[in-house]
Amino acid sequence: MNTPLHTDESAHVEAIIADAARYLPTQGPIGVFIAQNMLQSFEDQPFEEAVVRAARLYGTQPYLSEARYRDELRRGRIQAADLEAILDADCKGDHGDEQLAGGRVSLRQLHLMLLLHPVRQENDTAVRWTLTESNVVERLREDLSPEIRWRLISHTGDTAAGNEESRLSDAEDASALRTMAFQTNPLGEPDEERRVSSELWHACVEAASLTRPSVFHPQPPTRFRDLILALQPGIDTDALVNPLLIRLCAAFLDQGVASWPMPRRSEGFLAAVIDLYSGWFGPTEPWSGGLAASLREIRGMPAADVIVAELDRMGIPRDEWQRFLTATTLALRGWAGMMRHLELRPDRAPVEPVPARLIDFIAFRLLCDRVAATWAVRQMGYRLDRSGRGLGAVWTELRDRHPPNRGPGILARAFLLHQVSQLVGLTAGELLALDENELLRFERAVTSFDDFRKRRIFHLAYERRHRIDVLDALAAHVRFSSPPPATRPLFQAILCMDERCESFRRHFEELGPRFETFGTAGFFAVPMNFRGIDDWHARALCPIVIRPQHTVVEVPEHGAAAMHELHRSVRRRLGQLSDGVSSGGRTLFRGGLITALTGALAAVPLVARVVFPRLSARLGRTASQLTSRRIPTRLSLERDHDAKLADGTYPGFSVPEMAGIVRRVLEDIGLTSGYARIVAVIGHGSSSRNNPHESAYDCGACGGGPGGANARAFAMMANDSRVRCCSCRRDSRSPTTPGSLAA
Repeated sequence: MNTPLHTDESAHVEAIIADAARYLPTQGPIGVFIAQNMLQSFEDQPFEEAVVRAARLYGTQPYLSEARYRDELRRGRIQAADLEAILDADCKGDHGDEQLAGGRVSLRQLHLMLLLHPVRQENDTAVRWTLTESNVVERLREDLSPEIRWRLISHTGDTAAGNEESRLSDAEDASALRTMAFQTNPLGEPDEERRVSSELWHACVEAASLTRPSVFHPQPPTRFRDLILALQPGIDTDALVNPLLIRLCAAFLDQGVASWPMPRRSEGFLAAVIDLYSGWFGPTEPWSGGLAASLREIRGMPAADVIVAELDRMGIPRDEWQRFLTATTLALRGWAGMMRHLELRPDRAPVEPVPARLIDFIAFRLLCDRVAATWAVRQMGYRLDRSGRGLGAVWTELRDRHPPNRGPGILARAFLLHQVSQLVGLTAGELLALDENELLRFERAVTSFDDFRKRRIFHLAYERRHRIDVLDALAAHVRFSSPPPATRPLFQAILCMDERCESFRRHFEELGPRFETFGTAGFFAVPMNFRGIDDWHARALCPIVIRPQHTVVEVPEHGAAAMHELHRSVRRRLGQLSDGVSSGGRTLFRGGLITALTGALAAVPLVARVVFPRLSARLGRTASQLTSRRIPTRLSLERDHDAKLADGTYPGFSVPEMAGIVRRVLEDIGLTSGYARIVAVIGHGSSSRNNPHESAYDCGACGGGPGGANARAFAMMANDSRVRCCSCRRDSRSPTTPGSLAA
């Protein structure tokens, strides 16, 4: 295994992994946990194509379930007119006017019927159960229109010529036939309906017997896990490998939570795992018996060479490497995405960066997959030598044995034809009169309108109804709304465009027409690394795709430095005490001592709250006020030199940079004139006692941090007279300058 490998193969592997990394989530650590667009890797494609491709790649669903959409259709949230409009747009230049079933229905009409009326597509076993336990084929559907119901009952047994005349009469005078249907047989006599439905059912069975069910041979998967799971559902190698990978990734990426750091973590994930598990005390699970020996074999090898060697041992052809490595990368995409994110953005680490590399993760993943696959195929009865050689032949055989997708049987096809024939008004005689090609074309038109296509049209219709309702409401509001007053606004506010700020905007604007609000990204075009007065290190307050080039520090005001130093000293001592208690509580001697001591001390406030409730509450409020005293601070916002800091960022902003930021935001939101005396810049954040995903409730535009510092920085920039003069010189229009901006 230590023989040198071809450089071009290693470079090819690195290129494949870099390409596969595009589909990983760009989610940072939990301290910057924010919502993200899972379709960001498919932005070059139309939305409908992107969601379908992403669903197949990630093993998810592209739309809501069909049942959910039908619920919206029943309550009027989706209307038939919306479905017709989407079908008309889809059928432009297509075969929507193609006639089916001997000219009885067009392709567009068939699709509309399948959207408006649910049909059950079941296998032969389910159909047998349905026929045994219900009388579904002995009665017509309840959702048939009166014209269709009357036609099926009155035209059963007619000749083809009679059917043609009936079809013409249906088209000529539908209202007269509706009246005749209600006068002759309002709902269809039970015996007559049973006879019509039974005749149609037998005709569907006979028609389905004319052709064989289709068999599809899709491209088999490439990973051993998927191949084994398809043939042996009880063996899932991912369920064996993933728990080990999760534990090791958590230990490697630890940010000070673990009591013991992972050995040799500074050398990278692969080297640390080899050092940890290549000895005699490695994994002891049945599947991982050969893992330690395999790790010893790759000691000192580059990760790319390890991947090439594992691909060779598993017998994966070179033309399958792209699919195989992409599927392997996405098998545990949460931790793989974390590795990739910290590899590209080590500055996002909450405490200290780690030498994370995605290629190290993939190399160890492949090795574990190969060891687990060797154990699994032996459980299936395949014979391999002690080293596991021969997996390539097993991989080929598993792909050859991969079960094809067989189409529905005769009963399932007949059951589907029975439902659809009723919807389009196709009688038993008309169905049997179709030749084999027409029957196959009709059946293919029904089955090709599959679940994905239905849900896509339902979703577009759902959005169309929402768009129409919103635009109609806006048009009605504009028609009756009063024009804005010509007087100067009394109050203006700039808030984040986040939906959590919408309630504030509505509240302000409902106060009167002289209260105006504006929305922009919550970092207010101030991308910066910010270190608050109580923070031990700086954090990026900007969208996750931006790398800040400036660092802003919050410092105490003049005269408050001594108070700040005392505050920091107390916090440091309390932190050391808390850490000592936390670590000592897990030891035998100190744990028992701390438990006894803290238990006795905890009884004092407990008894005080019971015996002296008012006094204890007053003491608690006083202590809270003393500990929460805020130190007056200011932002070190302006840069007085061009020397960079140790992390490569500038210490603050220059005046032209600040002017550009202010100008950009005000022009983007349209606030270039007519300023109020006070313009409030409002950032938003959140607080939580025990929610580890607290950052998800902060500002997404600030990378999962609160936006107060950005709002404060923007207000300071806009209030600077030099920034205002610089902006006015660059703008010949010289807009009215606001009195002051507050954050």
